[in-house]
Amino acid sequence: MSGVTMFKLLNFSTATATFQSTYTDMGDRLVQVSGLRYVYNTKLNNSRLIAVDVWDSEAAEYKPLDRLNMYSFVTDSFMCDVFHPFPSFFRSTAIRGEVPGYVGDFLAQNVVGEYLAQLGRPYNTAKQGRLSNDTSADSHLNLVHKKGECPPNTWWDDPIKTCSPCREVSGGFHVIFSDNVTELETELGTNASSRIILSNREVFDVSVLLKTKPEWIEVANSSIAKLLEGENLHVLLRAGENIALRVVGQAEGLEAGTALGTVSFEVIDAGQEHPGCSLVLGDVSFDTQLRVASPPQLNQLTNGIRGTGFALMGIITFSSIMFSIWVFKYRRVRVVRASQPMFLGLICLGTLIMGSAIVPLSIDDGVASVRGCNVACQAVPWLLSMGFTISFSAFFSKIWRISRVILSSQKYQKIKLSEKDVLTPFCTLFVLNFGTLLAWTLIDPLLWVRVPVENDWSNTYGTCTLGKSASISFLVVILVINIGALFLACLQAYRARHISDEYSESKYVGMAMFGWLQVVIVGI
Repeated sequence: MSGVTMFKLLNFSTATATFQSTYTDMGDRLVQVSGLRYVYNTKLNNSRLIAVDVWDSEAAEYKPLDRLNMYSFVTDSFMCDVFHPFPSFFRSTAIRGEVPGYVGDFLAQNVVGEYLAQLGRPYNTAKQGRLSNDTSADSHLNLVHKKGECPPNTWWDDPIKTCSPCREVSGGFHVIFSDNVTELETELGTNASSRIILSNREVFDVSVLLKTKPEWIEVANSSIAKLLEGENLHVLLRAGENIALRVVGQAEGLEAGTALGTVSFEVIDAGQEHPGCSLVLGDVSFDTQLRVASPPQLNQLTNGIRGTGFALMGIITFSSIMFSIWVFKYRRVRVVRASQPMFLGLICLGTLIMGSAIVPLSIDDGVASVRGCNVACQAVPWLLSMGFTISFSAFFSKIWRISRVILSSQKYQKIKLSEKDVLTPFCTLFVLNFGTLLAWTLIDPLLWVRVPVENDWSNTYGTCTLGKSASISFLVVILVINIGALFLACLQAYRARHISDEYSESKYVGMAMFGWLQVVIVGI
């Protein structure tokens, strides 16, 4: 007989017995026992049993009744077969391991005799406390478990009619993230993501549930898509298995700065084999840091500025072309012939080339790659220098021609100047500029870089910068060549200042030379 069945028998006995001195219908239901003792409370209704202790012959002491332990018993045939409802208890097999009682061919008197014989001393018939009525007890004993009433973390084991405890995990659990902190960095209005691994290093399966997360964080994984939807879905993670999670930081709605938060998952023991056993092991979490930066201030050329530059270049181009056409059309007119149409045309061409430098100046990394910006940077000195050389050489040749003529007339000498003679300054200046620019481009060209404003790399501007020390040398050579020629031209114009405008345009050429000199000085 199991401890559960013995409890049921004694509980029925104490609950139905009337405990009267005279005979009643149910008064004889109080079971007399030997080898165990029990306590009851007659003031309680229904269940009166308080405690049950069974004699352990090996330990030579009474021990509390164990509900799943098996106990041998002896009673008479009347109790076992006739006296209702005791036969249902003595012949019970409801608990696994129970053996139904049966009526043998031995007599109860012999059993009593054998018991008394083994005592070795006279039997004490005084009260031994086998049955005790404790009316002060306010709670009763209950060793019966019922299906559907099992407490948390237990499961119903039907063969033994018991709410058995679920398997316990001792010493903590080993479900971990690959990193304790994920750091994300993005700009306002954009997203940033990183990858983190969740590993189950236990010997049993677990399930994880997304528990808490900041509003600006989303957790994504293709195999657990429902996890993203915020559903209370347990995701199975088998023993030794890993899953990769993509942590997405959403900067929309946040201000510039660093947002801090924690993403936590509830970990449940999914290795339990019985329904109802979903032991919560605890939480596993990682911290998130989302640095939100303001959009970088690139300070690029706007379409308005670029359009203004192109408009000015258009004016220069249109004026140069129109004046060239005018010179060509009136090239045979005496005044135009005196001013030498070839040099007038060179002035228009040089001005056109210098004006076209606005094109590379309007290029930045908003419309071109860094390599394209590097090319545009080096194109600027080419266009300015060569345009200046062509225009300035024409002016210089004209003023030089006038000075030679005036100087010869003062000495009463006859002089003849051909176009070859007046082209000499042009060729000299052109070769010097071209050679220097070519060497500069091949050895150490200008580079496009971004420079921070007051060491703030979120606020930068693009500019052309000199390369190594060679760039500075080439720039100095270019300036010396052209500024030196400009000073010489101004000197020639000064010497020819007394010539009448009727015979020479030296006054206007000199004014132009002086104006260029002022521009160069202010620019430097």
